[in-house]
Amino acid sequence: MKSPKVPKPTIKRLAMYNRFLRELRDEGIPKTSSHEIAEALNIKASQVRKDLSYFGEFGKRGVGYDVENLCLKIHKILGTERVWNVAIIGVGNLGRAISHYPELEKYKFKIVAAYDVDKRKINSILLPGIPIKHIK
Repeated sequence: MKSPKVPKPTIKRLAMYNRFLRELRDEGIPKTSSHEIAEALNIKASQVRKDLSYFGEFGKRGVGYDVENLCLKIHKILGTERVWNVAIIGVGNLGRAISHYPELEKYKFKIVAAYDVDKRKINSILLPGIPIKHIK
């Protein structure tokens, strides 16, 4: 059976749902409803339900959605549950700032390499275990 094509606006809204659900989870709120999600994001509750229906059944009528469970499912749909290896290309002020940004790990980005063309930076250490190599 062929799965339905998911519209791009739905994918964009999934990212918004993800952000909102993370906030609820961090506040310790265990349940939410399509109405609460819709109100917070200024969309219709029917749109929330329709968007989620592309990916299966997540809530129970009259009960709502388990925040933790829905958060995990949306992470899986968006591919945000996996760790993404990244390389820093250019280790100037911006590259160093990005590499030391504490939220990277929270959002599953792991710096695994660093490159530059400045001979003074080559073979120095950007982060523990991450030497700066020449871009060649």
